Amino acid sequence: MASSQTFAYGTPTANNLHRILLIPELLHIIFSFLDQQSNAINACVCKAWSDIALSALWKDVHELWRLVGLLAPLKKRRDSIYELSRTLQSTDWLRFSRYAPFVRRLHYNIHCPTHKNLHHSVFDEIARTRLQLNVLPNLNTLHWIPSSMNDLGMSVVFMHERVKNFVVWLPFDSDPQYEDGEGVVVEVPFFQDVVSRMPHLTHLDLRMDFPGHLITPHITTFLSSLPALQTVVLPDYHITSQVLTTLSRLPELGTVQFEYGPDQGIGSVEDVQRVSPTLSEGAFPSLWDLSLTISMSDMRRFLETPFAPINLTSLFVDCPSLQSAEEVHLFLRCVAERCQLLKALYLELLWMDSPNIFPEREDRITFQVLEPLLACPSLVEFTLSHDHPVDLSQSNIETLASKWPSLEAFILACEPVRLSSPSTLTLLSLLPFARHCPELHTLGLYVNASTADIPAAPVLPFSSASGSATNRDIHRFSKLTKLSMGVSNIQDEGSVALFLSHLCPIGCEIECGVTWHTDLEEMSHDNGSTVAAEELIKEVTKRCEKWKEVAKMLPLLTKLRVEERTRCRALGDEVEDLRIRNRILMERGKANMDGDGTCVVG
Repeated sequence: MASSQTFAYGTPTANNLHRILLIPELLHIIFSFLDQQSNAINACVCKAWSDIALSALWKDVHELWRLVGLLAPLKKRRDSIYELSRTLQSTDWLRFSRYAPFVRRLHYNIHCPTHKNLHHSVFDEIARTRLQLNVLPNLNTLHWIPSSMNDLGMSVVFMHERVKNFVVWLPFDSDPQYEDGEGVVVEVPFFQDVVSRMPHLTHLDLRMDFPGHLITPHITTFLSSLPALQTVVLPDYHITSQVLTTLSRLPELGTVQFEYGPDQGIGSVEDVQRVSPTLSEGAFPSLWDLSLTISMSDMRRFLETPFAPINLTSLFVDCPSLQSAEEVHLFLRCVAERCQLLKALYLELLWMDSPNIFPEREDRITFQVLEPLLACPSLVEFTLSHDHPVDLSQSNIETLASKWPSLEAFILACEPVRLSSPSTLTLLSLLPFARHCPELHTLGLYVNASTADIPAAPVLPFSSASGSATNRDIHRFSKLTKLSMGVSNIQDEGSVALFLSHLCPIGCEIECGVTWHTDLEEMSHDNGSTVAAEELIKEVTKRCEKWKEVAKMLPLLTKLRVEERTRCRALGDEVEDLRIRNRILMERGKANMDGDGTCVVG
């Protein structure tokens, strides 16, 4: 007998819905978008949901005190530090074992807004009473940002051989017992603990805020003891000759990079004024991504030495001093000859020297300096930061774009410090890239966007009757997502936005501003450069405000252009259809005429 309950075609039954909500992969995706409170409720729904919800809750722990609170309640001391309210029992660990396997990433960061300082007795109690050696058996990432050496040592209790990623702040400068009279670090037992307990590390991110030469011997010994390393991240000015020599011997190392900013720390620029590592046969067997603070001449000599890492696909070079155009040219020529697999090249040549904010250069970057780039067969990304505008003409830009059709990202000194030097380029310099570089997604140029240089009425792409477009057609960027104008001079925001609406696709972001504003603000407090710095800040702010107006207007104008093009295309199709109809009628009329030219009426 057929069931009296019917369902509309295609509507899932209750049983089907129930089965769908038991698919683990689907639940993982859904729970990953929920907050902690929701996942806590989901963990209580049913057994099938429990483990998945608990994994979402505890997979990434940013508040260590919450995790410790699973063992026993915490109480606040008078000094605002938290400690356990009682000693731990075996039953506490049995309860904790239900949650410990879910923890994959543990973050301890004193700068976290919800951070609570834990007393060292908490970690001593954990180490003393734990039932198994690995407190968090499935932990693969340990992120430890302490305030003192005492806090640093607390991380040891969570270390084990399954941890692959380690991010740590080294506060050796906070404790005099680790330094001699001249500030040199004399003893680092912590490094020995890391090597012994986490020998299979693949990603190491060391952060510190003191000169590298104070700890270089310990760092090199530490790095050489971790042969499985694939990625090493250090603060700026810490990748010295000795460190680079040590890294060259790591068989699995693929990425060497430094990071900027207070979170990463910084070293002393004096340590990288001369970088000359000693390489032996088989150096850098797996290296593909390299970032260095090094002069152009030292980098060129490094690449020209035997056993240099010539199989790089990404190279970032930050120069610690002023570099001449000739040095840049020689370096680029070396790259073209030695690094045939290079896909991305980033050159940071921007230099500000307080109190003289505007450094004088006898030469500027010209097309001849950049020409070796065209000989790099695999290069698709190029970024150049420079304190002066480049000296290129419209014909130079046309040559670059036409000979570089595979280009995907191109940023050419769009945020110079010396704004008094006018740009030789205009908005017309965008056209060759739109015409010749179909894969371009990021473009940055420093131009003079004055009204006089903007065409009054750009021609929309409209095919002629023969089907070929005219030479005056403006090609739109097909994949451009970011157009960086830096601190380009701009006069009329409306005219610029109208012009860009012919070129930019929907969703293209207009970017402006500088990356050196922090350095400039620090210089503004220097008595020798206060006036110059304040004037520069004022001019940069003025230009950025205008470009922000362009960014606000462009999305609507671009949408209107797309609609306009659609209408023009429809109109063109209609005209072509009428032309075909007219030709057919004319041919029929000729066929119906008799031999003496008279029309035969049927």
